[in-house]
Amino acid sequence: MCGIHWSRIYVLITIVKVACCLSPLFVQAEAWKPTPADREDYLGQKHYRAGLHSQIAFADVSSEREQLTKGKQSIDAFVRTLQHNSSAANAAEGRRRGIVYPAGGTKQLVNAWVSIAIVRQRFKCQLPIELFYDGESEMPPSFRNLFQSEFAGLSLIDVSKVKLPKHHRQNISIKSYVIKAAALYATSFDEVLMLDSDNTPLVDPTTLFEEPSYLATGNAFWPDFATNTGPSIQKEAFTWLGLRVPWVSQTSYRSTESGQILLNRQRHADVLEYILFLNLHAHILYKRMHGDTGTYQIAFMLAGKGQLFNQIQWAPRMALGECRQIEQGAKEEVYPMVGAIQQNAQGEPAFLHRVTDGAKYDAHRRDFLRLAYVTTPIRADLFFTGTLAEMKPYGLVQQYANSRVDADIARRVCGQDPHLCEELTPGQGIIAQPAEWFPTMMAVLEESDGHFRAVQPRVLTLTLVG
Repeated sequence: MCGIHWSRIYVLITIVKVACCLSPLFVQAEAWKPTPADREDYLGQKHYRAGLHSQIAFADVSSEREQLTKGKQSIDAFVRTLQHNSSAANAAEGRRRGIVYPAGGTKQLVNAWVSIAIVRQRFKCQLPIELFYDGESEMPPSFRNLFQSEFAGLSLIDVSKVKLPKHHRQNISIKSYVIKAAALYATSFDEVLMLDSDNTPLVDPTTLFEEPSYLATGNAFWPDFATNTGPSIQKEAFTWLGLRVPWVSQTSYRSTESGQILLNRQRHADVLEYILFLNLHAHILYKRMHGDTGTYQIAFMLAGKGQLFNQIQWAPRMALGECRQIEQGAKEEVYPMVGAIQQNAQGEPAFLHRVTDGAKYDAHRRDFLRLAYVTTPIRADLFFTGTLAEMKPYGLVQQYANSRVDADIARRVCGQDPHLCEELTPGQGIIAQPAEWFPTMMAVLEESDGHFRAVQPRVLTLTLVG
């Protein structure tokens, strides 16, 4: 048994095994098989956390470093031409604000549809929205009609038809995480909130543009669980570009969780150039970090604006599912991970980013992993010490943590006030609070589930017809 009867149980955050554990609940129309692109993405990232150079198949390290150096020189030269316009741009403070979703393919489109439904119907937010996809195969006409008939103020943009300027690498396949940088670069918005398709806003997105820290810096990024005790980025990602490794001197360093990004593109046009440059060199950098996550802080540093990089100070909370056996016959029971709950400047839940495959909406599954517990903001030194994390086939992350969850102390000590638990440190444990202690958040998620149930049969019909 879990929760009330045990004060501590092992946390095993896993995606691959969670899928196996939950398989009786999930009914799939057909077993998913990886595409060549999926395998390529997996092979390019499989050792990003381990940091073991000997296990990464480098074609030619010196050649890769030379490619970065030459590419950076080209961007440096272009950025210098922007500087004489910077004062006017900062004074103008572009006010066309909007939301961008990089998405494509049935599964991502379903999750994006639900997220947009929350934006429009729950929060009555009328900010314009642009959804970027890569080629017609990722946005069939039937899905185009599904989006355009439902949501006003929504534009669908084929990123494969976006022409990149000559000072950037040409003829690059905009796949995987690269589409996020391309969408950020190509959007028509001056100020943009970019959300992953599997990210559910828990507050009105309009309010985020008025946060004092964003207005002061022109950007807002959210932290990942990893810190200098377990960085998810290798030092070469910095040193090869002539930068200092931040976690050496910055003891509070946290890597970036890029499921949500807020950026004033007009104020940081120079940073935007470096963001695109770094991600167009994904074949080099993604082997040394988790996808695009580290590229944003590096871009600010390359633009000489490292001090303006604004990362929300609240550490993420972990969203956990119900305690269960991870596989039949297992001696231990675990809390499977649903995703990361990111907070606004006031420490209130602002986003649920579903990172576990079984927690994402899938039209071909009957059920999905639901939120049951919410941890206090994660102390990464506690969570990641002794953690082995590795990339498993098809790009799914499997983590084995030596930390434990204490789902009992919250009930005993904190009563019904989740904020009373913030400062508790129960030995080696991580405090997990019942999800019902966050009624506003749970109301949003219940409505989100309802939108999925409503669109699921429509998507299945489109898939069968297609």
